[in-house]
Amino acid sequence: MSHFTRVRTQVTQKPVLLRALTALGYQTATATALTPRPRLEGYGGQSRQVDIVVRVPGGRGVGFLQPAPDQPFELVADWMVAGVEEQAFRRRVEQEYAAQVAEDAARAAGWQDLVRTAQPDGTIVITGARC
Repeated sequence: MSHFTRVRTQVTQKPVLLRALTALGYQTATATALTPRPRLEGYGGQSRQVDIVVRVPGGRGVGFLQPAPDQPFELVADWMVAGVEEQAFRRRVEQEYAAQVAEDAARAAGWQDLVRTAQPDGTIVITGARC
């Protein structure tokens, strides 16, 4: 039988997480002033309320839930029907999130013309000019 699991992440900033998910090509659903928190669907009609639902082609998707404003988000999914593999998805999202945070910090410190370069080992190098 399938079930939802929750995995703690290193992600703490919702706007940066949403930018990272968009950069990875995912569509998301979040609560607005007019709509409640979205529900993540699982196997057999099960569902869970989360802060962000990530739409996954061919699957039910995954969610992110922040237990409290000062705590990291948890990745929530029924992995049997999510449509993505848990570790690979988490790695990609956390890497893109970290790159977004690094770029934000670099811009705040006065760096410009930032360029990302993917290395053969999968790491990302960010370079820029400081004026």
